Order: sequence, then C-alpha cells, then structure tokens
Amino acid sequence: MPDEAGKEEKTIVSFKVWNKEKEETELHALKRYVVEGKRNGPHVVVNAGSHGDEFLAIDAAKELYERLEPEKVNGRVSIIPEANIFAALKNKRETPEPEFELYESEERNMNRCFDSVDLVDGPDGNITERLAYHVLKLVVKADYCFDLHTATAPGYKIDQIRGKTNPEFGKDVLQVQERLIRNSGVEYVIKTPPQYIGEGVLAGVAPLHGVPAVTVEIGGGAYSEEELERYVTVLMNLMKEAGSLYGEPDTVKQKIYRDLEEVWASTAGMYEPVKEPGEAVRKGEALGVVTNERGEHEVESPFDGLVESVHRQDWVNEGTRVSYIAIKQERTFLEAVADAFRRLLRSYTARKATREREGLLKL
Repeated sequence: MPDEAGKEEKTIVSFKVWNKEKEETELHALKRYVVEGKRNGPHVVVNAGSHGDEFLAIDAAKELYERLEPEKVNGRVSIIPEANIFAALKNKRETPEPEFELYESEERNMNRCFDSVDLVDGPDGNITERLAYHVLKLVVKADYCFDLHTATAPGYKIDQIRGKTNPEFGKDVLQVQERLIRNSGVEYVIKTPPQYIGEGVLAGVAPLHGVPAVTVEIGGGAYSEEELERYVTVLMNLMKEAGSLYGEPDTVKQKIYRDLEEVWASTAGMYEPVKEPGEAVRKGEALGVVTNERGEHEVESPFDGLVESVHRQDWVNEGTRVSYIAIKQERTFLEAVADAFRRLLRSYTARKATREREGLLKL
C-alpha cells in the first residue's frame, strides 16, 4: 500500500555557498514536490528547470503539482520544478559564472552532463554535475521520467515530444516510450537517434537505467496562459498513459521526424527570420536574412525539412544559431561526428564574438 495520500514539499539536498557580493553564506535547496496517491501505481518523476530560463516549463511543473489531487492519483508523482536552482536563480540557461564560491563551478549546461554522473561513488565535479547527480538518483528509482523544456525568448519552436531511439535502452523501454509519445497529444514527434548531440541529456541517460523517458517541449518565447494550459494538458495525457491517472489520453495525428539539424549565421549583423516554426523548407531556401554594412545575406537551409525553431534575436554573430530544422532522414555516424565538431567550433566562435562585442560596449 502507498504511504498516506497527500502533498508534501521535500528538500533533496542543500548547498551552502559563499556569496561574494553579499559576503555571507547562503543556503540553497534543491526541492521536489511529492503527490502521494490514494491507490497503488507507478512512480513518475517530472523534471523541469534544467535550463533556468525556461519559464514556461518551470511553471507547467508547478501548475501540475497544484492541479493534481491525491485522491485521483495512482502511485507517486515527484516534481522537480527547478532542477538547476542556480541557473533558475539568475534566469540563465546554464549554471552562471556565479558570485557564489565554495564548490568548483563553471558555466555548464545541466542537460548535457547526466552521462557524467557516477551513481556508485556519489556526487563529484562541479556544482552542475552535483545537481545532476541528485536528480538522476531520484529518476533511476522511478518508473517513468518526463523532462520538460521550452523555447526561450527571443526564440520560438513547435510543440514537440522527443524520444531517443538507442537500442541499448532495450526493447521494453523503447516500447513504453513509443506508447507515451503516441498518446501524448503532441503533433510533432522527433525520435532522435543515438548519435544525436547531447548524449548527456536526462532523457538519453534515464533509459539506460531501465526508466522510460521522454522530453516535452511546448511553446515558450512568447509566454501565455494558453501555452501553459496546453503544456499541462500534455502532462495529464502522459500521466494517463503511465497509469498515474485514470482516463483516456487525447491523441492527435502525429508527424514524425528522425533528427534535428542546427543552422548558424555565417556573418554578423541584424537578423530577420522569413520562415516560422512549423513551416516546410527546402534545401537552399532562405530561413532569414542578416543585414550589415556589406548588404543583405540570406541564411539558407542546408536540408529539406520542417522549421523546428526560430531565434528572433536582433543581432547575431558569425556562428550564432538561428534555427533548427527537423529532418526525416537520419545522419550517418560520420556525419554526426563532423556536425558535432562544427557545432563546437561555431559555438566557441559565437561566444568569443559576444564577449568581444560586450567588451566594446563597456568602453
């Protein structure tokens, strides 16, 4: 029998950190919100806030907790609204270069480091990896994991659900993930292959421990109550499919894609997109235009596919990502490796240009 039905806020772990600006020690807690159902059932972990600036995903997790009624829940639901508490504190995607000292800290994307977690020897490494350890430690004891994300301003993307197709997950896990995706009520499905970037993502690591996991990406960018409602509806569908709630999930006719490809600006300037998320695009077709003192420069799609996301930043540097394209055809392993190398190089170039530009603005 389950524990007594009800709701409870629990602290997973607390960090004592020295705030250099305030010159005092602060206590920051990673929390989970537990809904203990009245009847036996699965343990579902809902994780959000691995990226601290994805406000819609964070609020969807909190809203889910508010709406769930223990009397109607089967099993247990553990909700972590702000997995990267330090990124959320500063409204940053990644762990910021902090004013905090005590733990080794560097700028890290939390949803790329779950594969570096050592569940046997315990938390190690920088503060981002320590947070990832405590999240994954909870996830591997669960029956399902839903990892929540969203677009961040000035970007926007199609509503989508993702599931990785790594054969190492095993047939049973892959079949459960397939059912979750099919009954999510989300139109666009992206089944990313094993070699896709971000093997350290939570939804790519949890299944290696036998826990079916999906990544949900709804709206964002232009935050609205309608988007929040849409997000919570998808989560309710997933919980019905998992057996946490009674009822039949809503279903829609789905469009399935096999991979995502990034598109970068080839020069710096003011950027204006000409394609919106959800629009089809052909190889060589313009996605947007960069304007600078040398004129207008089209950013072309290198693939046939669907515009998955658009970043509406006014200014872009060479190497700034401006869009993702969802494609039907999986890449070969060598193509994926080459793409990963180009991505790292362009990311470095873009960050360097941004730092140089910010330095000039301060002069």
